[in-house]
Amino acid sequence: MASDFLFTQPVTYRDHISVYASVPKTEQSPAGLLVYLTLQNSGSPATNTYRSIEIVSGIQGFTFYRIGEGKQNQLLGDFIDMTGLDGKPWRDPRVKPGERLDVAFLCRLPMDRAEEMLEVAERMGAVELVLCFQFFAAYPAGALVQKTDRYDPLLAVQVPKTVVEGWVALWSSAREAAQDIPGVPASVYQDYVEAVRAANVGAPRASLSMSRRALQSALKHRGAKSEKLYDQIEELAEAGALTQATKNLAHGIRQFGNFGAHPGDDQLEDVGLEDAKLALQVLRRVLRELYAQSGSK
Repeated sequence: MASDFLFTQPVTYRDHISVYASVPKTEQSPAGLLVYLTLQNSGSPATNTYRSIEIVSGIQGFTFYRIGEGKQNQLLGDFIDMTGLDGKPWRDPRVKPGERLDVAFLCRLPMDRAEEMLEVAERMGAVELVLCFQFFAAYPAGALVQKTDRYDPLLAVQVPKTVVEGWVALWSSAREAAQDIPGVPASVYQDYVEAVRAANVGAPRASLSMSRRALQSALKHRGAKSEKLYDQIEELAEAGALTQATKNLAHGIRQFGNFGAHPGDDQLEDVGLEDAKLALQVLRRVLRELYAQSGSK
C-alpha cells in the first residue's frame, strides 16, 4: 500500500541522531500545512548515557518553496509547534538511545502564497518544499554538566502537482466555509463546502450539482413545502425570504444543477469552472438572505 506521506531524506548528527520530516499527502489540516518532524536516536541502549540527548527550549522552524531552475526561494511562513495547544505540558525533551521524538508543526500560510505554489507545481509538475528547523540538544541528558550543540536541519521534499492541488482545494474550502453565513445548518453547510471543494479541484459539474443540493436543502430547512425546486424557490420568494433579484439568480443554480440531477440530459455538458464559481457566489447570496432573519441553525 502506498504511503500517505512524503518523506525527506534524513540528516544525521553525531553519527546516531537522525532528523527527518514527513508531510501528509491527503490528511492535511484545513488550517494550514501540517508537518511532522522526527528525531531518531539510533544509539544502542547498551551504550553509555552520553548518547542520550535533551532538547533545550523547544524547536522552531519555517518553510519555503523553491521556484524554477534558479531556485529562488518564496517564504510560506513560520511553523507553530502543535504540542501544548490542548493544555497539556510540553513533551519529555529527552531522547534516549533506541527512542524517537515526533513533533507536529503547522504553518498557517496565506492563501495567495498557496495559490502561487500551486502555479509553480502546475508549471513544473512538482514543487520543492523546504522545511527549516532549529533546536539545541544537550549531552548527556539530565547531567549536571552538559555540552550543548545547535542543529539547523534543512529538509527538502518534492511535492507532486496533484498533491498540491489537493492541499489548495482543502485550504480554499476551509476559507470559503469560514465566511460569515450565520444560521446555516450543518447539513446545508457541508453541501456548500463540498461544492467549493469540487470547484477547486476542477470538477465544475460536481460543484454545480452540490450547489443545487445545498440550495434545495436550505429552502426546505426554511420551510418550503413544495416538491419541485422551481416551486420551492417561488414559494420562499413569495414569502419574502428571497428578493426578486436573488430568486432569479437561484433559478440559475437550479438550471445548472439539473445536469447532476439528470445526467442523461447533456444540454449542460459544456459547463465550466466559471459557471461553478458563479453558482457559488449566487448560493452564498441566497444563504445570506434565507438566514439573515432567522438567526438560528
